[in-house]
Amino acid sequence: NDFDNSDSPEVVQDDDSENPKIDAIFISHSHYDHISGLKKLIKLYPDTPILSSRITIDLFLLRDSKFNKQETYEEIEEVEYQNIVKNVIYVENGTKIEFKDKNCFFSFFHAGHMPGALMMLVKANNFRLLYTGDYTYYDITPFAGTKRFLKHISRPIDYLLIDGTSAQEDFGNITDQFHSLILFLEQKAEYGDNSLIGADPSSLAISFMLTFWRYFRKLQLRRDYKNRPNIYVDMMVRKNIQVINHRYEYIYGPISRLIKDKANPFNSIKFRWFDHSNLDFLRKKNNIIISHPPDLSYGLIRNIINSVGRNPHNFVFLAGSIHEPPGSDLLGGSEEIEFSETWKMPFRAFLLNTFAPNIKIKLHADKNQLREMITALEPKKVCFFHQSAKKLVKAAEFVKELGVEKVSLPRKRKLLILN
Repeated sequence: NDFDNSDSPEVVQDDDSENPKIDAIFISHSHYDHISGLKKLIKLYPDTPILSSRITIDLFLLRDSKFNKQETYEEIEEVEYQNIVKNVIYVENGTKIEFKDKNCFFSFFHAGHMPGALMMLVKANNFRLLYTGDYTYYDITPFAGTKRFLKHISRPIDYLLIDGTSAQEDFGNITDQFHSLILFLEQKAEYGDNSLIGADPSSLAISFMLTFWRYFRKLQLRRDYKNRPNIYVDMMVRKNIQVINHRYEYIYGPISRLIKDKANPFNSIKFRWFDHSNLDFLRKKNNIIISHPPDLSYGLIRNIINSVGRNPHNFVFLAGSIHEPPGSDLLGGSEEIEFSETWKMPFRAFLLNTFAPNIKIKLHADKNQLREMITALEPKKVCFFHQSAKKLVKAAEFVKELGVEKVSLPRKRKLLILN
């Protein structure tokens, strides 16, 4: 039947009476909303194998325990972290784990989205399930989208468990979006103005940094370009970059080759970072400042927006999820930034979000990428995750129009099956 709000869905509810048996844990990537419960989970299941990429575990340890190289896990003090590192089975794009006696295997593919992100294909007897994790279908520098890897998966897929974060949105062509943004930045660099880019998640900040660095470097090499801007990132983004630099061989595409060939963008004199003790660059011109998060809400970035936002020639673009002031206020049309009850300042900078609202850049697949995934895999059943059922209603209708037999939506730890 076609989906509509009057359907009586089948509801499958989980059982909280006792901890279920877990044979293995798969971590698709290191973003907080996907990995924050790992420490608690491994405390309940201390001997459970963990399937994950090296970059994912590196970034998790960096964020949670300040340890970078998991090979030296004996030095990690907390038992949970020791068990995580001890139990991990590293998998990368192309890895296949077979259980021949049970006619079962796991295969792993690039998911785009961020460094180390993987999707997992599970085959058990004649049933095949693909879990996408957060994904991008098309390439976004420096992350390979999943499009080129789906050709290794035969169709149709029996069950597709897919990220629905932006499944109901339409961003347009991501390459065109980046190109439009860069043209604005090039114009600002021509006049020596400063640009502030807010990005969420931090992997999007890294994507911006590498894309801008590569573009202006090409201008300099090919045209003897004289106005190449300095690129600054905050310390949290820098820490993530250190991990990527350490594990560059796991990044697909031209950035990995640049690092290998010793033309490392992270070591460029045009790439720098800042902290509370180093804001002198705000007195200079022709900088691209990339911050995480895009809300511009924490103290250090407030100092920067206080400086950048005063000048009408400067440029601001906020990308990703923006939930808090002053970022949310600016998107709502506010002409001033409120830092506290007694501290307000006028915002005069050029805000691209209001000038060109069609320019949207996110590291989640949109409606068009969802269509490509459905067309490529021909799934018999689709289940969304990572978004509320209310927001996914249109996406569910869209998927059913594409010919999917059954669509499921999440609803508060229950599974809402739409026949």
